[in-house]
Amino acid sequence: MDRAIFTSHSDWPEVEEILKKIQSQGFKAVLVGGCVRDALIEGKRASSGDLDIATDATPEDIQALFDRVEMVGKSFGVSMVVINKKSFEVSTFREDSQKSDGRHPESVKYTTIDKDVYRRDFTVNAIYYDPLNDQLMDFVGGVEDVQNKILKAVGDPDVRFKEDYLRILRGLRFSAILEFAIEPKTFEAMKNNVPGLSSISMERVKMEFDSVLGRSGSPRNFRKLFFESARDLGVMAMYFDMTDYNLSIDNNEVTPKSIPQAWQDFIKRADKANWNYLQGWMHLYLYRYRFWRQKTGSPGEAEVRLKTEMDLMKLANSEKEQIWATIKSGALWVKADQIQLEDLFVWGRQKEKGSVDFWRTEVLAFGKTAAHFEKLDHYFKEYFEAGQLPQPLVKGDDLIKMGVSSGPEMKTYLEAAHKKQFLEKITDKKILLQHIQKLIN
Repeated sequence: MDRAIFTSHSDWPEVEEILKKIQSQGFKAVLVGGCVRDALIEGKRASSGDLDIATDATPEDIQALFDRVEMVGKSFGVSMVVINKKSFEVSTFREDSQKSDGRHPESVKYTTIDKDVYRRDFTVNAIYYDPLNDQLMDFVGGVEDVQNKILKAVGDPDVRFKEDYLRILRGLRFSAILEFAIEPKTFEAMKNNVPGLSSISMERVKMEFDSVLGRSGSPRNFRKLFFESARDLGVMAMYFDMTDYNLSIDNNEVTPKSIPQAWQDFIKRADKANWNYLQGWMHLYLYRYRFWRQKTGSPGEAEVRLKTEMDLMKLANSEKEQIWATIKSGALWVKADQIQLEDLFVWGRQKEKGSVDFWRTEVLAFGKTAAHFEKLDHYFKEYFEAGQLPQPLVKGDDLIKMGVSSGPEMKTYLEAAHKKQFLEKITDKKILLQHIQKLIN
């Protein structure tokens, strides 16, 4: 193990201080988990992410050793040491009892490092390293599995997944990101335990999907690997109707196809790097909307079904509004080469406008060229201010002075004034007020 991998980490000064102080009192203190795994993988560096610390010191011992300790999970042997305004999780070696809720053990018993390993999920995540003494500790063949690019559960895989069914999604994510093949017995246990995912809170499930949809970097095809494995395993069917339907972009319109292409269209998009998590959800739910349009034959019913799926996944209201606004605005951008200023005014007045960049990428992916957006780009440059409509010159107070009462009538006149201001690039408020006076008369 190259110790320099860890000493070059931005958190190393604080982590070194924690390890030294714990070891100085006769306790064992080591690094464990993804940081050790990644350091063993050729070409990967533990230069980012957490350096997870494990020890045989109890939470009470940790609290006595450091000036500031937050007992965030004392009942599970977890302490949070705060140094230089940074927080570091320190876990006591433990054995977990049965997890009746599929996540939290009913009780824990502090133990030794060689027994702590058997509560961990996968062998590649169960390798310990003491960077102060350059000592690598592997009790379950994790180093060999890293070398062979194998993802294997620790001990009995069926037991591991019943302890926490979310490990199924984590396993698929690790396999895709690391490009590790899932060991056959582990894969079989994953498949057999997929129904158990129904007991996991959707907030935790969404966090796993967030991690996949929003992750960028190599390998470029990790989302494809994740979602194809999730479909084959039956995981996707837990949250989405996966019957094969499709709608795709053709001749400037959203039109149906008779083959199961919608999924492949999504996978094609999912293979692109540099999404943030919300853009990832946009792509996923665009696929879902096309699916429901084809299955129900009704845009209105498709909208209802889509919003039900978003509710099930526990998306925040702001996320749902932005995703739906983006999907709803799709027809406008698909026909960007035919767009009219009036269309852009209506779009610009909406509170949630959706993502123009999203649709630019999406439409180009279906064979359009940059010329498709020339007219749109011209309008944005000439008529918009930083992607927004110009601020209205006429306000409600102006109309009140003209004898217009608050309500639908005032809203109509304000929109008319704003539209004229936008379309004719008017900067003189008096011209707009004269226009409104003519409408009133």
